[in-house]
Amino acid sequence: MKEDMHGRVPALADMRAQIRERNYIEIPFLLDRAYFETAAKQFMNFLSYPDTFKSQFHFKLYPDDDGSDVGYVRTISATGKDDKEYFHYHPLIEERYAELIHEDDVITREFFDAAAVIYHNAEESLDAILTEFTAEFPGLREQFFVHNTPRRFYLRFLKYETRGLGKFLARAHYDRGGCTLALSESAPGLRIGVDDAHLQEVTHKEHMAVFMPALRFPELTSFDFPSAWHDVVQSSREQYTENVARWAIVFFADTHDMRAPSTEETHTPRKSKH
Repeated sequence: MKEDMHGRVPALADMRAQIRERNYIEIPFLLDRAYFETAAKQFMNFLSYPDTFKSQFHFKLYPDDDGSDVGYVRTISATGKDDKEYFHYHPLIEERYAELIHEDDVITREFFDAAAVIYHNAEESLDAILTEFTAEFPGLREQFFVHNTPRRFYLRFLKYETRGLGKFLARAHYDRGGCTLALSESAPGLRIGVDDAHLQEVTHKEHMAVFMPALRFPELTSFDFPSAWHDVVQSSREQYTENVARWAIVFFADTHDMRAPSTEETHTPRKSKH
């Protein structure tokens, strides 16, 4: 087991057991809920800016990859079930758009400062858990942590539109990349399982993050670590505000040479190999 500033990462045998039981792994995380709540408020403050300002913060980390968005994104679905605003923080955004962050713009500065702290802590936790995997899967860590090239890591701040109690906020899917750390959320709603019939609500614990194998992770390791099928519902009567159902903060990590999957791949549950 590897231990660092974030605590003791589960041994690989324990991670297999957690995946078998509930399709995700709990790992230690340094930051507490109070920090995430403050960062979420700073994100909401940033969203109060006009779209013309927010949308200036946007580029693709890799132009040939439609899933490599960095910065502000708003999506409106045809069904109305997955409307959301989000921001993908990546360290490169600060140097790329330094001229947009004026000294008197406290809102953007505070949001980016908080995002940078969370991003780097998530990167440390990812490093620790991938290192634990490498004894059995040599070279796994290096497929994510490539030297001298921008890492395909994205810290997502996400705001869900209000849809009513029990309504889907995000339809069931696999995350497209290598793996995901679900860090914090304003209210319960994340559900994980092997398919729609086995989705179970996740309860976040203090100083713990939820590690979810994404679509490509079984290919990188083995089918002992199947992709986490998951959705989000508004299952709490205490929505964040009148117009915001909930917020979530999530860290996505892709391998450097990841093949972009199709929508059908990410939204069709696979048969379990267990």
